[in-house]
Amino acid sequence: MREGWRELVAGDSRIARAAIAVGRIGGDLWTDGDDLLFPACSISKHVAAFGVLRLVADSVLGLDDDVNDHLRGWRLPGEGTVTVRQLLSHTAGLTENWFPGYAAGSPVPSLDQVLRGEPPANTPAVRRELAPGAVFRYSGSHYAVLEKLLDDVTGTPFDELMDLLVLSPVGMVDSSYDQAFPHAHRQRVAHGRRGGVPVPGGWHTQPERAGAGLWSTPADLVRLELEIARAVAGESPLLPGIWPGRW
Repeated sequence: MREGWRELVAGDSRIARAAIAVGRIGGDLWTDGDDLLFPACSISKHVAAFGVLRLVADSVLGLDDDVNDHLRGWRLPGEGTVTVRQLLSHTAGLTENWFPGYAAGSPVPSLDQVLRGEPPANTPAVRRELAPGAVFRYSGSHYAVLEKLLDDVTGTPFDELMDLLVLSPVGMVDSSYDQAFPHAHRQRVAHGRRGGVPVPGGWHTQPERAGAGLWSTPADLVRLELEIARAVAGESPLLPGIWPGRW
C-alpha cells in the first residue's frame, strides 16, 4: 500500500516527499519516509465502516435496521425504508453530495446544518432522491447520515467513538477524526494544493467526518488493512466470525 504526500512548506518550490508503508498479515510493518500525516478524504468512509461493523457485531445496530428508527432530532426525509446496510454500500439513493470542506477562517457548520443544507453549509440538504436499494450511487451523503446515526445511538462524539472502536484497538496512534488534530501536529502535516496553488491555511476542515474527515498516515492505514485481512481469515478479535456470509 502506498499513500501520503505533502509539500514541505506551502508554497515551497522543493520537491514533495513521500511516505510508504507495506505490511502483510502475520508479518512486520515496514515504512519508509516521514510517515506523514495527510487528510485521508474518502478513505475515511472505509475506516468508519469498520467501526459500524463492530457495533453490528455487538448488536448495538442491525445492518437492516431502518435508520429513521434510530435518528433523533433530524430524520431522513422521503418515502421508503433506508437501512444501515444501504448507507454503508451507497445504495440508499441519497442526494449526490460531494463535501469540499471549509477553508481556514471560514465558518464551519454543524453536522445537523450539513444534513439540512442550512448556512454556513456549502452543500444541499441530504434527502432521498432514488428508491432505496435500487442502484449504487456513490455519495458522501450516505456517510453523513451514518455519522448522525452513530452519534444518536451511542451518545458519543464521532471522533471519540471511532477512537474507541477502531483507531486505538488497531494501533492507529497517528490517526484521528478530530478536526483539531492536524493543528496539534502541524510540523508533519500535508499541505494541500488545488490547481497548483497552495490551499489557504494548508487544508480544509471537514465537519462531515465519517465521509471525509480522517487524518492518518500510510503506516496506520496499513495497520487497518492487516486487521481486515485477519478478520477475513477469522483471526481478528475485533470482528470475530465475520466471514463467510456473516454480513
